[in-house]
Amino acid sequence: MKNGVERAKIVLFITSLLFVGFILLEKLIIRLKDYNVTTVIKDYWYVFPFILIVLIISIDEVRKRKFLKKLIKHPVFTYKIDYWIISLLICTLGYWLSSRYNLVEGVLSSKHYLFLILFSIIYILFILFRFFFIAELKNNSNRNVEKVFLDQPINNEGEDIFKRASFAKRLTNIINNNNEKESLVIGLYGKWGSGKTSVLNLIKNDISEKDNLISVPFNPWYFRDDEQLILQFFNAFINEIEKAFGGGRSELVKNLEGYSIKLAPITLKMGLLNFSFKDIKRNNEDIFTLREKIDRDLMEEGKRVVVLIDDLDRLDNKEIALVFKLVKLIADFKYISYILAFDEEIVSKAIADNYNHQGELGMSFLEKIIQIPIHLPPANRQEIRSTLLEGIEKILIENEINLSQDEIHRLISNWDRSFGKLSFTLRTIKRYLNSISFSVPLIKNEVNVVDLLGIEGIRIFFPKVYKFIYSHSKAFLTAGRSRVRDQINAFDEYKPLLSGLFGNYTEGEKYAITIIVNDLFPRSKFLFTGNNTYGSDWEKKWSLEQRICSEDYFQKYFLYNVEDGNISDQEYNLLLKNLQVGDLVKVNESINKVIEEKGFSNLITKLRYFENELSSESAGNLSICLASMASKIPDTDEFMHIFTSMGRATSFVNTLIFSQEEDKRLDLAITVIKKSTSLKFSVQVFYLLIPSEETQEERFTLEEANILAQEIIPIIKQEIENEDFLEENYPISVPILNLWSQWGEESEVRAAIGVLIDRDKGIERFLKAFTSKGQELETGIPVKGSFNDSNYEKVQKLYSTGELASKLLETYQMPKTYENVIEMNFTTEYEKIAKQFLLIHNKKQA
Repeated sequence: MKNGVERAKIVLFITSLLFVGFILLEKLIIRLKDYNVTTVIKDYWYVFPFILIVLIISIDEVRKRKFLKKLIKHPVFTYKIDYWIISLLICTLGYWLSSRYNLVEGVLSSKHYLFLILFSIIYILFILFRFFFIAELKNNSNRNVEKVFLDQPINNEGEDIFKRASFAKRLTNIINNNNEKESLVIGLYGKWGSGKTSVLNLIKNDISEKDNLISVPFNPWYFRDDEQLILQFFNAFINEIEKAFGGGRSELVKNLEGYSIKLAPITLKMGLLNFSFKDIKRNNEDIFTLREKIDRDLMEEGKRVVVLIDDLDRLDNKEIALVFKLVKLIADFKYISYILAFDEEIVSKAIADNYNHQGELGMSFLEKIIQIPIHLPPANRQEIRSTLLEGIEKILIENEINLSQDEIHRLISNWDRSFGKLSFTLRTIKRYLNSISFSVPLIKNEVNVVDLLGIEGIRIFFPKVYKFIYSHSKAFLTAGRSRVRDQINAFDEYKPLLSGLFGNYTEGEKYAITIIVNDLFPRSKFLFTGNNTYGSDWEKKWSLEQRICSEDYFQKYFLYNVEDGNISDQEYNLLLKNLQVGDLVKVNESINKVIEEKGFSNLITKLRYFENELSSESAGNLSICLASMASKIPDTDEFMHIFTSMGRATSFVNTLIFSQEEDKRLDLAITVIKKSTSLKFSVQVFYLLIPSEETQEERFTLEEANILAQEIIPIIKQEIENEDFLEENYPISVPILNLWSQWGEESEVRAAIGVLIDRDKGIERFLKAFTSKGQELETGIPVKGSFNDSNYEKVQKLYSTGELASKLLETYQMPKTYENVIEMNFTTEYEKIAKQFLLIHNKKQA
């Protein structure tokens, strides 16, 4: 209501200013009525550039500051522009009405009132749009909040999923049936997160239903100063007393106020207790007299006051002692009951530390203060289990994750056999649920969800174990892969490390950790026992299942992301989906994107890993796509060509072709050749498909090989016209020529070679194509190849060696011995190869 009045005042003020502006504008127009537009522009031309510049700057500022976007997301009257627009509409309406009653000339309204109506309708619609848009944003925000498992105490019995209401009622009845006059102190003991605050809330609700009980909730954690804590305690006490007695200024209230004011610096001692009052005005009798009056007033009221003090175990040592002094010395009035909720171990230790005594003395002190110690019963494990599983189910549904029956069974079994054996508070369970509600959406399609739930459990419940696993990942991923000596050493190495890790855990906790760790990392059993092995063949199975025990997936579980250079399963699954529906355009787009961002080597590794999972149709489509982008596949002239990306790609395509039904293989191979954008790719695929004495693998028949060769030969004829044909197709330029020679016309091949050797350094370049790069055995450094007897024999099959030797002797002299050639320093590599050829040719002719 107050906001509405303030806004109305602002709108009326702006409206009055605008109305005055309208009148002045009207008078100006009347004075200038004899002026036409041309005259005005001519007389005031210097104003218009300024107006235009201001307009352009204003539009750019609106765009740059994203003002319209901000305006939509905020309610009306958030920005001043709302006040001005509404004021303008009201002012225009007022001016139009004034003109109707001849209060103004109306030179403006006669032409603009229709515009006013239209603008008003548009603005009202805009306000409605903002209203509904903001409401939707709030709904989305609320839905997002629902995904968080709030760690809040319950406030009523309807929220009591752990059946604590009967426990709270029992405590209330103990106090209600107490006929003793003296102060009663009850200790409600429980660990953090065990539900102490929830029980206090339930007790408070029960007290509100009792006519002879009054509750005074007080949380000392809010006050860090001694004087402030005491004064705020009495303020809370007095407020609740006033509410209970109709707000009247009773004698009890007055006496309580007087008592709290008179606290001053006098030290009282009672055993371990030391307390300072601030200044007793005039004499000590005043305080004790007030105490007697408060006791008498409480008895006359006929009601028992129950003070509920929470979070005592969150205070520091000095503050904890202060609260006990307050309860036992300052406010220990008759007909007052206290319920103190705290962790017994923490508070007893804090008291002992505060007075530099042993822990037993702190517990002894508690026994003197607390008259009725009550331990809060732990939450039922079955109820904790139900809360956990319901929370997990909710998170999975929100993220559209469907677990198979086997996965559900493994999830529940993991919990029941490990974490479920331990006692957890509801707070701890909610922390866990909040953790997975964050992590699951980030990598839900990239990892095994059951494994993710397991490792997140270790992170929340046993953080030291979580860090240990990440720091020693190699051992958990590879231990027991084989029974070689280094694995035995690994067992000996990790035995003391694991012993130290488990040193601070109970036997039950150690058992739970072992169960879940062994499930997540099967090879880790070797670290615990030294006699468990999982061979390397398990790696592929675990990778297919996206398990954390796979080296390909381990990091994802800890980084909540896909490492740079690795292909995400989401990208891969999208690729498979497009392959299955036959959308080759999208497949090419996906592959190109992956190649650009992750590299072809990573792509082919991922594809080969899951080759057995591809359907026949997907395999065929993928082989065609790879052929169509063959020119983009890197093909460095490595020592072992089979390990290059091109070699791995052609081998993969060969596998894809033979994954088809027998009657479809040749058609697919022909399509691959036709779609290929690289001659090297086509030829390598061809040689992997045709019969070979060197392998027992399934191959095409000679008839099928001939059909395929006839598809490649026209491409070779076209490519060989390229000046750099030999270099661009190295190291398979010779196999290309051999293919043409074997499956085509030999005369055509010889003629084409004749053209090649007639070019500049043509013979040397031709002979170099027969050599291959080598590698030093010790260092692995590549070395330039030499021309040898084997190369000479290959040349003979394609062209006349005598003709080549005759032409080379026109440029080079014949070496005397083979050793002489090796020892000589050559000007160029061409010279070395030419003289090696000549020496071998001369030896062959001898």
